[in-house]
Amino acid sequence: MEMNTALNIADVIPLNQPYNIPPWNYNGNEQVLSITNPDIVDWILIELRETPYGPDSAISSTIYDRTAAFLLKDGTIINWIDQDSNSLPEIYGEVFENLYVVIWHRNHLGIMSALSPEKMKIYNQSYYIYDFTTGCDKVYYEDFSYKEVSPGIWAMMGGDGKADGQINNQDKIDVWAFQSGMSGYLNGDFNLNAQTDNTDRLEIWSPNVGSGAKIP
Repeated sequence: MEMNTALNIADVIPLNQPYNIPPWNYNGNEQVLSITNPDIVDWILIELRETPYGPDSAISSTIYDRTAAFLLKDGTIINWIDQDSNSLPEIYGEVFENLYVVIWHRNHLGIMSALSPEKMKIYNQSYYIYDFTTGCDKVYYEDFSYKEVSPGIWAMMGGDGKADGQINNQDKIDVWAFQSGMSGYLNGDFNLNAQTDNTDRLEIWSPNVGSGAKIP
């Protein structure tokens, strides 16, 4: 199963990372001259948390680094700097303790890894590998913010138009209803097809209403 690239096809994905506003307040300078990789779905924000203990202790004060990156239609995350080579996102510094990965998207519930990513050493560099898609147990508090979208494939829940970590009536009333009938790069476009319409409400928001992100 692959995600659609309608935002890319419609040429509405911003050239600057879109997470410089509340609730993320990320001031990174990720910017491209154009979106050249046809497989790009949207921007996402990666947050790394380091703690000597388990995931319950990976609170916001343990944030090690953050970076915006591009999400591809197959679920892979790539570096914004070299989008056409599908290179991995990069962080700088050395990790000594357990690392937990938080993924944010502007109208999906955020998720955090239940386990620390596997570390591999290649050419004097450390690579951390984690696949969120293979099961609900890969996500911290999986029952609240993660769902099986096709047999054996798990994904983030859409419908959080207000980006407050909850999918509820406010997302429908304050965001979806206000933007319904519009096209473009909109938070009410829950299925990311560049159109805000009844499909977003019926197929994404309605099945997910009542769910909420559970990130320490």
